[in-house]
Amino acid sequence: MSHTYLDKMIKYFVEEVRYGHSIDWYLIKLSSTVSSIEDLCRNNVCDPRELFKDFINDYRIRDSLKPLACNKDVVEKNVLENPRFRNLRKYLEMLVEVLNSIECSGEEARGVETIERPATWRLESEDYISRKQEREVLLKKLRKKRFSVASDIGFKITLASLVMFVIVIALLILRIIGWF
Repeated sequence: MSHTYLDKMIKYFVEEVRYGHSIDWYLIKLSSTVSSIEDLCRNNVCDPRELFKDFINDYRIRDSLKPLACNKDVVEKNVLENPRFRNLRKYLEMLVEVLNSIECSGEEARGVETIERPATWRLESEDYISRKQEREVLLKKLRKKRFSVASDIGFKITLASLVMFVIVIALLILRIIGWF
């Protein structure tokens, strides 16, 4: 039962990791696979550790994990410290063992980014702060615009009053001179 499912997971994993170029991406896909294995083995149907061992030791998986072989320390650090990969911690020993058995080739490692993605709560917090700052800047602009519109209207009224005053004075002068 689990052999055909395992084969599907392997094909899916190999296909998916082709699209990513970071250690984070590989670990996300491995974490997703672990979740699938644990779901499959729920209710003691199978041993998730054995199934993961079969999965990770498959030649196709080993081949697709070659880019991680040169970054074992980063992989291990991410699994241990990043809460997003908590479910991989139980399988870290097997993962490191497989990575140790894969020859580190500079060619594969060159295309893999070791930049770590910040924790989701931090991104959300920064996003909240940046949205709040954007909102404050927008409100300041609106206040300035309202003030400038109000001052533009005030300026226009003052200018109109001045023009009317000049016209009235001109008419008075013309009346005094007798031209009107």
